[in-house]
Amino acid sequence: DNPDPKYAFGMSRDVYRELVRHVFLRGATSLYLFNLGYPGSTVTAQSSFDSVEDVRAVYDELLEHREFLDKGVPANFEVPTDNGVVWSGLRLQGRCLLRVATFGAAPATATVRPFPGMTKEVAVPVGGGTYMAHSDGRLEALKQP
Repeated sequence: DNPDPKYAFGMSRDVYRELVRHVFLRGATSLYLFNLGYPGSTVTAQSSFDSVEDVRAVYDELLEHREFLDKGVPANFEVPTDNGVVWSGLRLQGRCLLRVATFGAAPATATVRPFPGMTKEVAVPVGGGTYMAHSDGRLEALKQP
């Protein structure tokens, strides 16, 4: 194990968890973890365990909406603009599970398109937010992780 800071994981655990949420909410069905915590590696065993735990925790969180993971269609593949706000979602039967996040230090607003022809302005709290959009225009905030 090499505890030298120059070999530390390139992002915080909170940012990594947010990235994993967006990967799944853009249609991924699995992830390959670059888990190189073997003896002599530049990655510590603890950071390897941490990355596995982070993905497990996010997947457990998203399993509350398993039908979206199993059958949902991605609503967005756009790369975030320079304002640091990102949104992702999966559509299924007149609903869209949305996740919005900002990597800035202050809350923001995101313009999302949960359905073709529908645009909504969504509050983006620091730490991100999860919403359920309905094809009739309703938008409800869900329990935050």
